[in-house]
Amino acid sequence: MKKIIILLFILLINQNFSFAYVIGGSNLNFMEYPEPNCHLYSFEPSEKDIDDYKDCIREYVENANFDIQRIEQAKSKAINEARRKLENPSF
Repeated sequence: MKKIIILLFILLINQNFSFAYVIGGSNLNFMEYPEPNCHLYSFEPSEKDIDDYKDCIREYVENANFDIQRIEQAKSKAINEARRKLENPSF
């Protein structure tokens, strides 16, 4: 157990180690990035319908921003891993 704690500490203080977990929703799926699933169903929407539509779009955009953060983190992790391997090819 002590070895695991030491290893985790070393990984956390290593400047090449980059890890963060994005907390929030996601729009990602297995095929392509989805369109928002937000609709106004009537020709004369009520104020509540409009507010619900705005909330849906806000949530879609917020989740898209979380997805961008996840992609940026994965990209940075891949770059850092490649640099580490190229600096120390015997690893």
